[in-house]
Amino acid sequence: MTLAADVQLPASSARLHYRFGNRCAAPVTLDLGAAVVTGYAADGTATVLALEDRRHPVRGGDLDAEDWGAEALRYDAPEGTGTNVRVCVDLDRVTPIRSGATPQRVCLAAGAGPRGPLEASSNPYGSSWDVRESPRAQLELRVSAHTMDLAGTTMAGGKLEDVPMDGPGRLGAVTADFRASAFVLGPLYTALEFDIGGGPSSESTLRSAPSAVSAEGTLGQNIMGAAVGLGPGRLGVFEPKVEVFGGVRFLWLDAREESGRTTLRGSRFMVAPRASLDLWLGPHVTVGVWGGIDALHTSDLSGGVSIALHARR
Repeated sequence: MTLAADVQLPASSARLHYRFGNRCAAPVTLDLGAAVVTGYAADGTATVLALEDRRHPVRGGDLDAEDWGAEALRYDAPEGTGTNVRVCVDLDRVTPIRSGATPQRVCLAAGAGPRGPLEASSNPYGSSWDVRESPRAQLELRVSAHTMDLAGTTMAGGKLEDVPMDGPGRLGAVTADFRASAFVLGPLYTALEFDIGGGPSSESTLRSAPSAVSAEGTLGQNIMGAAVGLGPGRLGVFEPKVEVFGGVRFLWLDAREESGRTTLRGSRFMVAPRASLDLWLGPHVTVGVWGGIDALHTSDLSGGVSIALHARR
C-alpha cells in the first residue's frame, strides 16, 4: 500500500494505492470499499476520510486463486479539516478474517509518496473486478459427441427428390464446437455457437416410392445457433451453468442408388436445454463438461468437454 501526495487534492484528502494478491487455491472476496481510512493532524486530531466513488462506485468482488491486482482510490475529509500528517487504514473488513486473527491496520506518513497528477484510471486488474464497466466474456472450444434419430427428417440430393428418413435409426457424430459468450445482466449470459463434424453411418435402407436407396459412409452435421443461460456464480473452484440453446442442425449423408453415389442433405430446428460444470484452473482459464437434450427431438442427445479463455472475472 502506498500513500501518494497530490497537488490537485486538498491537504486534508488522501490518495491510496492498493496492491493485492491471492495465494489461496480458491477465490476470496475483496471489498476495498470496506476499508476505514483515518487522517491525523499534527495535534493528533483524528478525522475519518470518506471514499470518493461517485463516478465509479466501488463494490466487492471475487479475486481468483493466484491472481493479483491494483487500485488507486481517493479519500476526502469534511470541508475545513486541517492537513493530515499521518493516514491509517483499517483493513479488517476488506476480506473475511477468521476469529482471533490479528487486526489489520496500516499507518503511512503523509507526503512520503511521489507528487503528481491524480491518475484518471487504475490498473486493469482493479477496474475489471471493481468498476465493472466491461462485461465478462469468454471464448470456448468444445469437443462434443452427438447421437440422433433422423426419423421424419426429409433429405434431398442428387437425382433423388424428397426421401423420408424412416430407416436409419440412431446415428452419431463428433464435432468441434466454437462458442463466444458474454454476461450481459448479472448472472444472465448469451452465447453464439458454431459446430461442425461428422462420423461413420451404418448401412440402412431409406425408402421413398418408387425407389429405395442405401445410406452408408459418412454422416456430417453443422449446427449454428445461440443460447441464453444463467451462471449463478462459483462454488469454490467450480461454476455451474444452465442454458437453452436454439438453432438449426444441417445434415448431409452419403447414399448409394442404382446410378451411383449421391449425398442427401437436410436440416431441422432444435431447442436444447443444457447444463454445464466448469473448473477454474486459473484467473482466465476453465475446463468443463456439459450435456443436453433436444426438446424437439427427444432421442437426440449431446455432450462433451470444453476449455475456455475468460477476458475478465
